[in-house]
Order: sequence, then C-alpha cells, then structure tokens
Amino acid sequence: MQTPTLILASASIGRKGLLTKLGIPFEIIPSSINEDDILHQNPYKLLQKRARAKAENVLSQLTHNPQPTSHNFLIVAADSEAVLDGKTYGKAKDREDAKRIVKALMGKTHEFATATCIIQLSCHPEHSEGSSEAKKHTVSDLDSSPSAQNDQRCKEQARCEDLTKTRVTTQKMSDSEINQYVTRYDFTRFAAAYALTETPWDWVTKIDGSYTNVVGLPFKILLPILRKFKIIF
Repeated sequence: MQTPTLILASASIGRKGLLTKLGIPFEIIPSSINEDDILHQNPYKLLQKRARAKAENVLSQLTHNPQPTSHNFLIVAADSEAVLDGKTYGKAKDREDAKRIVKALMGKTHEFATATCIIQLSCHPEHSEGSSEAKKHTVSDLDSSPSAQNDQRCKEQARCEDLTKTRVTTQKMSDSEINQYVTRYDFTRFAAAYALTETPWDWVTKIDGSYTNVVGLPFKILLPILRKFKIIF
C-alpha cells in the first residue's frame, strides 16, 4: 500500500509545531467550518463533533479535487478546550475575554481535553473505458460527505476517533500580572488562553497526563497510527 500523505486539518500553531518536531512531511489544509455553528450541551461531545466536522470538511475538499491522481491521505483533525466545573474555555475573543478565562482557571486544576478524528482516504482515477455510462458512477463512497462527481473515486478506508484528557494546574496571578500576560501574547489563537509552547510564563505548575494533548495533538493517539501506515518507524 502506498504510504499516505499526512494532512493536518488545522492552522493551529501548536499542532503544526508538534508534527514539525517529528521530522515527517505533512501538508496543512485547514477546515472551513464555523465552529460556533456546532453545539452540544456536553462539552466532551461538543469537542468530538467539532473534530469530526473538521476532518469531514477536509475530506470533502480532497474528494472534490478534480485532479485525477491516485493517492492515499491520512487526515488528522482535532479540537481542544479546557473544562472546569462543567464550563468550557476555548479561544479568547479578545484581551478582555482572555482575562476572564485566566481569572476563571488560575489557582485551580482543570481538564484540558482534545478530541481527535483521523480518517484514511484513498482516491483513484475513474477509468471510463470510452463509455459515458461509467462516469455516472463516479461518486464518493463516504457516508458523511457529499458525493464527488469528478474523474476520480474516493473512499474512506478507516477512521479513528478519540478523546484525551489531561489535568492541568495553574497558579494565581495578580491583576498586574494578568494585564502583562494578555498584552504580551495573542491568546485569541489558543484554547483556554494559554499555550505551553509559546509563552515563557510559569503559569502552568503541574501537568498530570499527556503534554502533547495540552499542546493540541495527543501523540499517544497519533503515533501508533503513523507507525501503522509507516509514516514514522
């Protein structure tokens, strides 16, 4: 089997950085979904719905690619948030929102949860053999994405979905420290208004569980799959 091209369905700085450190080739195709349109009362099921929607959106983009090339893809999508007392904390809308999130989480232990959805997709040229009837069947075999009527047939081969939780403890900060914190860094890019890989601040004092999960892409889920497809050894 041809080694699949790894596709990161995210523009996340943290996720891109993690894959870059692995030293493996990958492409970035961000999903075009509006996350705010996806709702669920259960915070963990919400993350899973969003990760699934991201993966399926990129799957649809690849399926509708008119270039009739034979190729395999491994689409990796994820969605992360902090959860504390039943409330979720995603990306801050602005500095004031970042302050609100920091004040809510500081001095406490919260769960940082990441839902992952990984899909193997294979695409092959559709050979009409001179018959116009053959092209009538050039559609996607995927249950969850629109049919693709082009010169290739794409089919989902496998899917893995998971939810990883890590307990994260933070220290308290004064109002002055919080102001400096949110002024110095753009936390509208990061779930829960913090990023382990981007800031030198010692706000996070303890991590119980996967470090890479808090960055946004749990390797305990991803690495076995990458080894299975011989993307890493």
